[in-house]
Amino acid sequence: MYEDLNHREIEILQLIADHHTNREIAEHLHLSVETINWYAKRIYITLDVKGRKQAVQKARELGLLEIIKQPQDLSPLTVSHNLPIQLTDFVGRHSQIQDIITKMLKIRLLTLTGPGGIGKTRLSLQVAERVLDDFPDGVYFVDLAPLRSGDNVAKAIASALGISEKKDASFTETLQRTIGHRNILLIIDNFEHMIADVAIISDLLATTSTLKILVTSRESLRVMGENEYPVPPLSIHDSESEASLLFVQRVQMIRPDFRLNEGNITDIMTICKRLDGLPLAIELAAAQCKLLTPHALLKRLEDRPDFLVNRARNVPQRQQTLQAAIDWSYQLLTADEQLLFMRLSVFNGGRSLEAIEMICADGLTTDIFSGLTSLIDKSMIKQVVDDLGEPRFMMLQTLKEFAYQQLKYSGEHKLIQSRHAIYFMELTERGAPQLRRADQVWWFKKFEIEQNNLRTAMRWALSSNDNIEIGVRIVASLRDYWWYQGYTEESWRWIQPALDCLDQVSDAVRANLLLTAGNLAYFRGDIDACIRYGAEALAIYQALDDKRGIAWSSNLPALDIRRPIESRIQMNRHALTLMREIDDLPGQTNMLNVLGLLLTQANDFENAILAFEECIDIARQTGEKRREAIVLGCLAEIALQQGQYTTASTLFYDSLKLGRDLQFPFHLHDLLWMCIVLLVELDRLESAMILFGAAKSREQLTGQSIFPLQVEYVTLPFQSLEDQRTTSPTHQVIYEKGYKMSLNEAVDFILSELSES
Repeated sequence: MYEDLNHREIEILQLIADHHTNREIAEHLHLSVETINWYAKRIYITLDVKGRKQAVQKARELGLLEIIKQPQDLSPLTVSHNLPIQLTDFVGRHSQIQDIITKMLKIRLLTLTGPGGIGKTRLSLQVAERVLDDFPDGVYFVDLAPLRSGDNVAKAIASALGISEKKDASFTETLQRTIGHRNILLIIDNFEHMIADVAIISDLLATTSTLKILVTSRESLRVMGENEYPVPPLSIHDSESEASLLFVQRVQMIRPDFRLNEGNITDIMTICKRLDGLPLAIELAAAQCKLLTPHALLKRLEDRPDFLVNRARNVPQRQQTLQAAIDWSYQLLTADEQLLFMRLSVFNGGRSLEAIEMICADGLTTDIFSGLTSLIDKSMIKQVVDDLGEPRFMMLQTLKEFAYQQLKYSGEHKLIQSRHAIYFMELTERGAPQLRRADQVWWFKKFEIEQNNLRTAMRWALSSNDNIEIGVRIVASLRDYWWYQGYTEESWRWIQPALDCLDQVSDAVRANLLLTAGNLAYFRGDIDACIRYGAEALAIYQALDDKRGIAWSSNLPALDIRRPIESRIQMNRHALTLMREIDDLPGQTNMLNVLGLLLTQANDFENAILAFEECIDIARQTGEKRREAIVLGCLAEIALQQGQYTTASTLFYDSLKLGRDLQFPFHLHDLLWMCIVLLVELDRLESAMILFGAAKSREQLTGQSIFPLQVEYVTLPFQSLEDQRTTSPTHQVIYEKGYKMSLNEAVDFILSELSES
């Protein structure tokens, strides 16, 4: 019978026994009077009584009121909030504050997640201050940071609300009774190390529909009804960013005369980027400016990233250094998670799932997927989707540096770095041939995505006596990537140290590097180096009887514009024959492309067109779209030289559009030069001057100039434009308009011009 009474009905029965009217009970429980009347009738029916007095008497006989001995306190809690007073101004995050407030209006449990130092606590307190009026029964802050495993979370919450434990009930039960249907917001801070006690959250939310809870944690709670809000770093894009403003404001607290100016803007922005926009890290850095200028501080950060210390006595110990804040999270990881976290630090610029499995999985007792999922949940890494639609795992620089320190302490760093370098060597050698085939777009994107990892692998391998050959092999494999993407100057910065190691690698690797050096020297306009490296490579390939290598290296002298054109054509045809013998289709397209250029230079336009058309046919067989774009441009140049301007405009347009679709910067820049000549021939000199500025800007940025094979043809119009801009202020203004254009803007401009031709 009375066993059918639920907790709510017994609670109402107790209030009746304490002589409260139905209206008072309704106000206390935040229910309607009609609902209380309905509950009262259910109680009477269950107890088989006719009214309030009989119900209370029957309840006492049955001992029902012993379940809740203490009378309900209908008075409000003693204070409306217990929010700690903030001693510093809050900077930025206006949109995030509004987002959180909007979400809290719709949901009951929201968890702010993020790594240590990202500002979860301050953000939650800022939200709390904004919503005080929305919670008439109070907003209460509960700090779990002082708790240790085994401590009672419910007790900490009760203490924050000023509630004492009742003799006949646990802290959880006491909380449930006291909160009742009060309209309260609980802010529970630093939940990550007390996740084992997460049931208290569900218990409290199940008690009432009016309670709302905002949690901060380095990992989500993973309970029903939870909504997660990952807290991002502060914006770091410019001098007016949140990070820069926070830095300046905190420095001014110790140096009131400090100002943001042209002399320190760049250093401050670099410091904020170096610290990932983490508020804690920025505040710690700003504190050092009592003694250091921003420039000196930046130098210290680069030399000793662990030197940041906050000596303020009222700062929690875990936040007195950035390292301590990160270590707080690190110590909460399992042994497997710590090992995986350490190993992930060897990457630079993100991590693919395949790379992580190949480099980091050995020796783990759990699978990589589970480990990564847990590290994401605990805000140690985050997952994004890369340009190929694949998952990629990122780590803040501050976390990466901490993790790498742990990796060094473990003694594993050389082993993991070696695995990293080997993996990316194999990746580049697997992908290099595909850069001239149907999957070239995918592989160019892949190499672009992994660019920072490739740099890290090359830097480490080339400086490690035991791994020199790994580094040289990566450098040699990146020839087409660097060329096609226009990384001419950067490629040379890697080729030079690799060339210094030639005596430490095998003959085949030596020849491949020399061939790469020869090709890229040509694109830099250094013909002497091109021929020299090509000859050294050819000698090794001949000794190895490597026909493909012989063909590639024997073609390099054909690029030397100082030689007679007939001999250059003969050299190229020899290389083409070798490529046909070994049925190397991408090799054939390259040789046919060069042959067409040489025949064009010899004014043999008919045979040049035949060579280019065969080249396009083979490129379409292999799917080499970038080669097709190049050759369309070459055919446009022939039409231009023959005065067929309408045909030239159409071919240039098609070539540029395809190059833009393929994200082919080297080709796009190369075509800018030729389109300038076309505009001059069409007497559209203002447009030509704009494009001249854009091409010169790109040249200065990348080091990519005019192809040596094109120099003779374009010298006259370019010199004319240069003379005009240096002698006429009007033309200089027009030139500068183009100089400020990005490559994509310049391409859009010329496409618009060509569409009108």
